Amino acid sequence: MCERGPGPQPLGQPEWSPIPSSVPAPHPTPHGVGAQACHHHPGPCRAGALGCGRRPLRRKQPMTDLAQDPSRAIELCRAAEERLAATVAELGDDDLRVPSRLPDWSVGHVLTHLASNADGHARRVEGALRGEGLGKYAGGAQQPLDEIEGGAHRPAVEVLAGLRASQSRLLELFETADAAGWPHGELLGGEAYPVTACPAHRLREVEMHHVDLGLSYAVADWPQDYVDWDLRVLLATLPDRLGAPDQRSLMAWVAGRGVVDPGWSVGAWG
Repeated sequence: MCERGPGPQPLGQPEWSPIPSSVPAPHPTPHGVGAQACHHHPGPCRAGALGCGRRPLRRKQPMTDLAQDPSRAIELCRAAEERLAATVAELGDDDLRVPSRLPDWSVGHVLTHLASNADGHARRVEGALRGEGLGKYAGGAQQPLDEIEGGAHRPAVEVLAGLRASQSRLLELFETADAAGWPHGELLGGEAYPVTACPAHRLREVEMHHVDLGLSYAVADWPQDYVDWDLRVLLATLPDRLGAPDQRSLMAWVAGRGVVDPGWSVGAWG
């Protein structure tokens, strides 16, 4: 789940929450113990059916769209980079040859990619500070692939030193751009999102690939602020990643009228 391919633009949709308890719940009906009157169909409500036995919903304060709030994204990104650095600090040559959770990639491949990605974001931010709209990679889409394959088999000390240097440089550039008010932050440079969204997208890279390493970091360790943002982004990609029959099953599940089909396969995004 990363920038190995194009992704959608981040969303900033508000959450939903129940209205206060002062609003009366639907009255029980004789259809069965615990059954409640349904406003949409006769008979008892089915557990989980949308609008059945539930109170009306209302909007609450929107979550932070990290793509629109680079300052907050930088804070989260710095913490994520530090967690990643702590996880890999003691890795040796043999550790980097172990397969990661990503097909055909070792731990060394993932770490090399993370360094290359940091350099790509740094190129964009540095260009914007000069008033230039640059893409992440001067050599196009093939450049990071060549860098990853060529660098994944280096000694661990070299891979880790390169990663640390790339992390430090990128965070320094983020702070410089943020302090300056993100001059020319709207520039795209041929990418799918503006420079101001680079901190949020780097955060995604680090959080997703930290898990992909298959080491001690797990999805349960993702910060809630990151989940609040990226879950909505990823949910928005589902319809286009499923075939027509699965789209209907997904729609029924979201509406509380079905179960998750274990046969669904959306594949990795990005």
